[in-house]
Amino acid sequence: LWKKGAFVLMSGAGMYLIIHSRLVRPFLMRRRPYRIVEVKPQRNDSWTLIIEPEGHHGIRFRAGQFLWITVGSSPFSMQQHPFSIASHPSDKRIELTMKELGDFTRSGKDITPGTRAWLEGPYGCFHLDSKPWERAVFIAGGVGITPIMSMLRDARHRGGKVPYLLFDGNTSWDDVMFREEIEEMSSAMPLEVVHVLTEPQEDWKGETGYIDREVLERHLPAGHEKFVYFICGPGALLDMAEPVLRQMGVPATAIYTERFDMV
Repeated sequence: LWKKGAFVLMSGAGMYLIIHSRLVRPFLMRRRPYRIVEVKPQRNDSWTLIIEPEGHHGIRFRAGQFLWITVGSSPFSMQQHPFSIASHPSDKRIELTMKELGDFTRSGKDITPGTRAWLEGPYGCFHLDSKPWERAVFIAGGVGITPIMSMLRDARHRGGKVPYLLFDGNTSWDDVMFREEIEEMSSAMPLEVVHVLTEPQEDWKGETGYIDREVLERHLPAGHEKFVYFICGPGALLDMAEPVLRQMGVPATAIYTERFDMV
């Protein structure tokens, strides 16, 4: 009897999740439409969708969180896509940056301004408000810089004086996303940036190869065990950084990760 009861409960829970995900949530989203107002090209075959709310105040989120977007006339579409938010929470507009890696991201540049969109979220605990911290260290690979840009933009908007350290790994100098804005931020706030390139130009004098333990040890200051770390990018970067930081004395509770991968 208890097995039958457990089977009924699990089946009922599964049906509830399907109904809630495909009917209830899209129905609620219908009351809060958005409009894509600009498709902005970025480096490294990437694009930023700039989205504004229609008839409401928009989504309240924390810098670093992500949401799901449905593009088209109806929120009941089966095509939903998760993206980290690149804009800061005080901005009414939502910015989502995507790299051309799949069917939807390859077609992102072809979206016509004025197209309706539906947003669900925010989700995730990849944000600076997670716990008190002395200094924040960001480790990004490629388009993994997106949620970190949201945090840096928010920090600058707040006029924060706490120092930040960013490790940004890319293939070449021309592939560094948000390069000009990051450089401008580093002169306007206490932000130190370490670019790491796998295919640098001949006159490159910075770090080369990949972000690894040697690179981290060269640039992390004394007392790095007390910092909070945010890592976002391809799986290989996270597979390296998480155990290396633990070996360097950083507690697991001070390491936050976000994988850009299929689940």
